[in-house]
Amino acid sequence: MAGDPEQPETEITQPTQPAHAAPAQDPDYLAALIPVIYSESRPPDPLEPCKLRDDPQQKVLIGRARKCDIVVKDERCSRQHLQVSRDGDLALFVVKQLGANGSWVNDNRLHEGETRALCHGDQISLVNPPHSSAEGAENKAFAVFVFRETSPQEMMAPAVKRRRICQEGFDPGATVPGGPGPCQAKEPGSINDENLVSEEDVRSRWDLRTLLGKGSFSEVRLGIRVAGGQRQAVKVVNRSGFESFQSSRRSRLNLVSEAKLLLSLDHPGVVKCSEWFQTTTSLYLVMELVEGGDLLKNIINNGEFCEDHARRLFRDISEAVAYLHSRDVVHRDLKPDNVLLTNEDRSRCAPKLADLGLAQLNARSTDSRTFCGTPHYFAPEVIRQWQSSASAVDDTPGYGKKVDIWSLGVLLYVVLSGSPPFEDEGLYEQILQGRYEFDAEEWGSISAEAKNLVGSLMTVDCKNRLQARSISKTRQKNNEVLKCMAGVLRVGFSA
Repeated sequence: MAGDPEQPETEITQPTQPAHAAPAQDPDYLAALIPVIYSESRPPDPLEPCKLRDDPQQKVLIGRARKCDIVVKDERCSRQHLQVSRDGDLALFVVKQLGANGSWVNDNRLHEGETRALCHGDQISLVNPPHSSAEGAENKAFAVFVFRETSPQEMMAPAVKRRRICQEGFDPGATVPGGPGPCQAKEPGSINDENLVSEEDVRSRWDLRTLLGKGSFSEVRLGIRVAGGQRQAVKVVNRSGFESFQSSRRSRLNLVSEAKLLLSLDHPGVVKCSEWFQTTTSLYLVMELVEGGDLLKNIINNGEFCEDHARRLFRDISEAVAYLHSRDVVHRDLKPDNVLLTNEDRSRCAPKLADLGLAQLNARSTDSRTFCGTPHYFAPEVIRQWQSSASAVDDTPGYGKKVDIWSLGVLLYVVLSGSPPFEDEGLYEQILQGRYEFDAEEWGSISAEAKNLVGSLMTVDCKNRLQARSISKTRQKNNEVLKCMAGVLRVGFSA
């Protein structure tokens, strides 16, 4: 019935107008704002969607002012109430609240100056929530728009297609895929109240719906800080999954201590962690967002590095590892996947070490015993430690910083050749025997000095593995590669 105060809510939940359908496919547009409830306005017509282009310069303004792209004639609406725009770097659309009276994205309130990412199907409601149950017409929704992608599966640019938008939203308390499911999850271990927040606090402070990547017990999500709109990477570690890993690997890792360790690190070659907090189910690490992708994808997409570019890249990676070792931190999972690049241009990109979740603090020469990391990058002593722990008598001395030296050698091999040094079949035997070759076609143009450097790093006996003190005594000491490495490794690789 016309004038029925309950009618607007019905229009939201059971749309019947043609305007509610997704906009027709148009190669010039990626998405649209479709009016569900819309006050008297000037163009666009109330039944026509406002199309959103793949153009960071397009700023769609909604408000009372006549210059706005969408004019809403209601006194509760500010002259410039909110803005929808395209973030070209992140290949997604965002909404920013401009007016003092606020807005809603689904059930999340937007205050003045706050920003949230938009996902397919989101409802944007000015001033009042889209499904308000409060009494009185003044509390009902009066301007609601649905954000629709023209082709939800293909909306994102190719460079970021690996990111997945969770259309159902992200529940900070949900079990992270890869960890135990809800019925298998055990009760979390004892949790102190340090930096403890509620799941509602997380939702009110962060928009975490865009998935960047995931591991066995954690996910990395694009974090848009609601107050201010800053973009960061947020690693979400599922407590139950982590504790299962901890138990199965006999690990001494502790979530809070690991968070504090990451927060204490400060080096341009290590991804910076600026904040951490926890709920009863998850721990959150707020880190800098590195836009150039990881080293592995760069190699897969563009092939091996030329020696000049590899030299600069490897020097910077080694400096970062040397810094970790100077802090008595062993990374234990060095590989191209865990090296992020600031951009895709090999002549100027800077590498940053990421994913220190397996790092070991206060690691003396043979402190570590946990079998962790990635098999192709395992040092021989890691495999021997695992074999010994699986036997009745565990008499191996453990391992220390030198495992990172071996992994650096494997990483350099991959950077220079575009392929791993070991075959999958009989992998551990090859590693234990140091059985690798430089016979691939790509090695034909690589200098003998670079091959010698790989060999010095990938020496089975860790006591003979490359040390900074020995570099200056070699006959190749004037070689540019070894010369730059000597200064880089002096602090970290001699222990």
